[in-house]
Amino acid sequence: MSLCAVTLLDDHAAQLRQLVLPKHGREGAAYVLFRRVRATDAWESVPLIRYLSREVVPLDSQGILSSSRNHVTTDNDGYVRLLQRAAQTDCAPGFVHGHPSGFDRFSQRDDANEAALTQLAQNRNGEDVHLVSLVFAGDTVPFGRVWTTPDSNTTFDAISTVGQQIRLHARCPDISRAAFHRQELAFGPALTRTLASLRVGVVGCGATGTATVMLLARLGVRRLLLIDNDTVETTNLNRLLAASASDVGEPKIDVTRAMVERMDLGVAVQTYKGWVGDAAVRDRLKSCDVLFGCTDDHDGRALLNRFAYFYLVPVFDMGIRINVAPDRAAVTHADARVTVLIPGARCLLCHGVVNPVQAREDDLLRRDPEEYARRRAEGEAYIRGGGVPNPAVVTFTTGVACMAVDEFVHRLTNYRHSGPIDHRVSKYHLSDERRPGADSGPCPICLDSEYWGLGDTEPFLDRVG
Repeated sequence: MSLCAVTLLDDHAAQLRQLVLPKHGREGAAYVLFRRVRATDAWESVPLIRYLSREVVPLDSQGILSSSRNHVTTDNDGYVRLLQRAAQTDCAPGFVHGHPSGFDRFSQRDDANEAALTQLAQNRNGEDVHLVSLVFAGDTVPFGRVWTTPDSNTTFDAISTVGQQIRLHARCPDISRAAFHRQELAFGPALTRTLASLRVGVVGCGATGTATVMLLARLGVRRLLLIDNDTVETTNLNRLLAASASDVGEPKIDVTRAMVERMDLGVAVQTYKGWVGDAAVRDRLKSCDVLFGCTDDHDGRALLNRFAYFYLVPVFDMGIRINVAPDRAAVTHADARVTVLIPGARCLLCHGVVNPVQAREDDLLRRDPEEYARRRAEGEAYIRGGGVPNPAVVTFTTGVACMAVDEFVHRLTNYRHSGPIDHRVSKYHLSDERRPGADSGPCPICLDSEYWGLGDTEPFLDRVG
């Protein structure tokens, strides 16, 4: 058994829809280049292959030989050029066409045409080449399959489009919807089914992380991955929703998982005790459809910042900053921030959330604590901080989790009149909300599409050091 999924950038999906469902009402066609990502699924422990859209390749005026409302025939020359580019860029070829009649499955003509395209692809590019096939049949997410040989194809377990909205078509696990009846009065059963189908990771199980996990589980997410390397401390008990005094010394991931299991909502929880950048956690991250960043580690944030663009996995990153008066316990500033990372939105570096110098400090502290301590003792300028704890208040940490999960729900349902918000800062001390702009300079991560959907690279995420 194995799983296969495809992820389309929202812009790619919109472009394809126009190309394969043209206004004249006949079938259209287009090509796509996909990167193929291999992993082991975190929940089912079976091989997972995910295809990430890299580029839409329209057919030229000679590319479509004939078409009607029920068929489209394409020229082989354009397909051969696509195969050449696929070989040069280490991509899988994709063939996409439309069913303007709304026919919601593959026809016998489709079967024969795509088997021939698969044979040609493997003759030219090798037997390991797979052909991705998608069909747009209306306003919904397309349906599709992948051909591994001319005689064998597999229906996708999940097809998603990501961008300002997140859309998913997947095989939904069996769910008892009674617990979500009141929620469905607001959003209908579609949200319940989508949430039950998603694989969601939460990086960091501290105050914001446990609040986020609690909200996601009660919304109806059925697969959760928890990543954290810390244990519960007494000073966490004022804000760690999952913990009690008897949990001090226990791993935060175990305490958080126990909280979810007590809900008895049928949530499958996987955990990893370690840092998000560990090589051992990469397959788990690749298994996720959505990630929530709840870590205060600059290096971990820098990694998630890249991961969102490389793997087309939306990351909802959040944080709290509380400043107090120097001479007394009084709040002067309290900011809650949520930033959504996805191609088309500006990244954490551009918003000044991640400090590269502090990310290097985090990396040094994790890899070589003794060297970190030596440099601190010698007063080297770039080693900052001193173990002084940051202020933390449960209403603020829970509030920012609500902000992040609300943004997630909006991108699934489009319920807000104001639309999605890529970077949102709530200033509690001013009872005010702002949407600051990003740095206007160039950025190789979020402004240059070279990394978008690139997937697996060596080194991982093209990170050096």
